[in-house]
Amino acid sequence: MVMSSAIVALFLSDFLLLQQRFSAPPIQELTGQEAGVLQATVQYADIKTVVRGSTRIPVMELALTAGCTAPVRVHSIGLRRVGLGYNSDIAAMYIERGTQRVSGARGIDNRDGSVVLHVRDVVVPACGTETLTILADFAEDAAVSGQHRFVLHDQDPIQSTADTVHVRTVNEPLPLQTASSSVRGTLTVTPLSLLQRVQYGSAQTVARIRLEATGNDRHIVSAIRFTNQGSAQGNDLQNFSIVTAQDGRISAITPAMDGSSVYMRMSPPLVLEGGANRMLILQADVHVGRSKTLAFTVEESGDVFSRVRRGRD
Repeated sequence: MVMSSAIVALFLSDFLLLQQRFSAPPIQELTGQEAGVLQATVQYADIKTVVRGSTRIPVMELALTAGCTAPVRVHSIGLRRVGLGYNSDIAAMYIERGTQRVSGARGIDNRDGSVVLHVRDVVVPACGTETLTILADFAEDAAVSGQHRFVLHDQDPIQSTADTVHVRTVNEPLPLQTASSSVRGTLTVTPLSLLQRVQYGSAQTVARIRLEATGNDRHIVSAIRFTNQGSAQGNDLQNFSIVTAQDGRISAITPAMDGSSVYMRMSPPLVLEGGANRMLILQADVHVGRSKTLAFTVEESGDVFSRVRRGRD
């Protein structure tokens, strides 16, 4: 799997800085008695230029507020790409809630630029709000100077259990233009087999990967998100950490999974020079037996949170 590093005019030092791309819009309070009312407040990011091969580019934020009568489960969000560019310039689009990815990554295959992202495990509580961020990965061979705007689909873009969905837009989307500079170096993630069976107990190795940087760029990795494709979830495993044979623990400790995924923040950020590679080991305290299965992997390119510095400076 080839991972391209996210490049924007202002580098993101950590995933949490993503929220600074948006100013928090006022959310109209819903107090009506109609069951299953959902209000979506849409705010578009103000990023204007991206480099070919960039990943994790935030294009839209949705603040979803449910009425006070009933919670609302979100099923899917329909989007459309418009502008003087090619649909194939967009390698993938996906949705995140905080540090959790709540949709699969999908390219734009339809000729009209539309794509439907199916949402998993997002329920807006009654009288509550959930904020979702929609991100895009750009292809390494994206057309130079291509322009792209991402908007909600014209017809019923948000599918949910709500009887009524109101959509309010805070600002107009700006066209994202792919810059003419060369493609950035990439990160390659190679899954490695476990050397022994996972046992019940502390500090068990549950995944091994090799992370390799290509090109001459310096990659700074702030976090990696692993997803368990097995049946174990939540508190079945606890106290996750990333270790290396040379340096021991190189991440903060994450107490438990968020659903089926675990977000690992590097502490300090991991620096990989062009051509270098590191073997990373994910460990956790295992509190389940053979009735639950484990298969941790880095599913998508956007699951590696990184930035790039050109050259050796």
